[in-house]
Amino acid sequence: MVKGYTNGIEEDYRKLGHFGKSGGEGFVWMYTGEGKLLISENDGMGLDSM
Repeated sequence: MVKGYTNGIEEDYRKLGHFGKSGGEGFVWMYTGEGKLLISENDGMGLDSM
């Protein structure tokens, strides 16, 4: 999960299709450019059990 980014990174929200039968419209965040992303793992947030 991206929590933040530095200058030089561009953020975009795109539809990439339909993800599975149980939901998820297929929208994802896309990051391009040169810079750094601040990323958090899902394990420590308890999101993997959803």
